[in-house]
Amino acid sequence: MSFETNLETKMREPGFNSKAYVLTFKDFLAVTRNNISKEKLDRYGASYYNRVGEAHSTAYTSDLAVRYIAQTEVTNDIVMSVYEVSTLSLFVARFSAWSKDVEQQFSSFMGKFNDPKNRHFEARIAGMQNGQAYEGLSDIVRFVKANKLPLMEIDLFGSNIRHVAFDAKTGMSYNILLENRLYKPGELANKAMVQQQAVQPQAARQDAMQATAQH
Repeated sequence: MSFETNLETKMREPGFNSKAYVLTFKDFLAVTRNNISKEKLDRYGASYYNRVGEAHSTAYTSDLAVRYIAQTEVTNDIVMSVYEVSTLSLFVARFSAWSKDVEQQFSSFMGKFNDPKNRHFEARIAGMQNGQAYEGLSDIVRFVKANKLPLMEIDLFGSNIRHVAFDAKTGMSYNILLENRLYKPGELANKAMVQQQAVQPQAARQDAMQATAQH
């Protein structure tokens, strides 16, 4: 089952937006998504930062090109990338809701690659927080399926603030290390565990607190 079909199926289930929903070709995105320091991103002007409501495109042609499209402080908004593999061309939009304007921006980017036989797209989406309304995801899935865009990565909901960079040289996504340091082994995994615990029912949390107090 494709990622886009899996996402469409999961959206019909109650409580879909109550915890992190991750699909990746690796086991767990919070651990296996590679890290990159902000210092490396910004070196020699190699990156461009999207704010909410902005989009940017780049193509990796040499070390002098803008290689990374990055976004920090991603919470309730959505980041979506489309990567054309054969030309190392990347387009990333950051938006609060899917709209005709956002759709047109993606369509314009993909329209630059006229020959369907020689274009190879990959799409990735990330963002949103636990409990957030997600009706707009249906429009994204519709667009993805209509344009036969294979989704390579889905990273939705949870309670963590995301800092994500997309690489035009490889098409991959990276966690941005804002403090320019390497995380300790298991540190990102621990954050993911806290994220899962944060969506426990209130009664369960109270029971756990009472049990702790008794000990």
